Amino acid sequence: MLFVFASASKAVKAEAALRKAGVPCALVPLPRTLGSQCGVCLRVAAGDRQRAEEVLSQSAMPVMATYDTDDAGAKTVGEEGRRRVGDDTPGGARVVTISSDSMGRGDEELGRVLLRNYLHTLTELEPRPDVLVFFNNGVRLAVLESPAVEDLRTLSHLGVKLLLCGTCVNTFGIKEDIGVGEISNMYAISETMLRAASVINL
Repeated sequence: MLFVFASASKAVKAEAALRKAGVPCALVPLPRTLGSQCGVCLRVAAGDRQRAEEVLSQSAMPVMATYDTDDAGAKTVGEEGRRRVGDDTPGGARVVTISSDSMGRGDEELGRVLLRNYLHTLTELEPRPDVLVFFNNGVRLAVLESPAVEDLRTLSHLGVKLLLCGTCVNTFGIKEDIGVGEISNMYAISETMLRAASVINL
């Protein structure tokens, strides 16, 4: 069974709710033959359908549609390994670097709202970046208490690689607080940027 939701972030939250309730499920790309609502959906065994629907109903997570088959096109994320950087990007990867927890110059609070909105928008758009690189204050976006952490987890589920500057993480003393992403080093980050087809600096 495939459960389709209004957005990728809702699909990720639904997956968490089902797993918490002990219902086996997997987040999978939405087969093209079924549309392009949010890019991902949940796969649940037919025998678990009723229980899954009960849990989602109790969790106030509306399902847009359900399908009796995965159409042989839904492949579990991680089933053959996560998408490697640039594997399906002609000429190299699309890389976005984020060096602050705020977007633009001027009002800091407005900048934080804009950056959170930007990250959330990436969960709904295609094509997405292949890699997000976080420097300086940008690494704070990946801590457990960050308002952006759920959207970053959604992007990670969708195959976007998240690289965090290890020096920055250690300098701020937040290693134990990181909730998503890979703590990396300048060699790996520099190599990723140098091999990229495009690099956007926020």
